[in-house]
Amino acid sequence: MPNHPVPESELLRTAYAAFNARDIDAALALMTPDVA
Repeated sequence: MPNHPVPESELLRTAYAAFNARDIDAALALMTPDVA
């Protein structure tokens, strides 16, 4: 299965859900490696 980019709106929903659930590992997994 090809690796398709995730639509930006879905990425943002997932990121907000992770932050709201206080799941920092899931939130960081969505970010680029150089996030500070």
